Amino acid sequence: MIHSAVILAVSSPSHQSQLTYNRPHTMLPALGKPLVVRLMDFLNRAGINHFNVIVGEQEGALVSYLNAHWLPNVELEFVVKSTADSLSDVLAEIARSHDEPFFIAS
Repeated sequence: MIHSAVILAVSSPSHQSQLTYNRPHTMLPALGKPLVVRLMDFLNRAGINHFNVIVGEQEGALVSYLNAHWLPNVELEFVVKSTADSLSDVLAEIARSHDEPFFIAS
């Protein structure tokens, strides 16, 4: 069974809209909760209890929200993706640190 997930929560600064000019795409609300939290709640109910969340350099609000509002029995690790890093390099580094399969979600 898979117990870990990698959440791609990196927003592109070039894809801004009226809804996301002051918040990351993952923090857009859906039925009272940010989209990323809805996804992580679903995965947690499916048995995943370890999350690597890949965030951009300017997404401290997401990190603060998850640290303050997330479940205590879930392990969160944040990976900051700089503009110089490629997403494939970041995922490869995470893969090297895991001994078992993991789920990738966006």
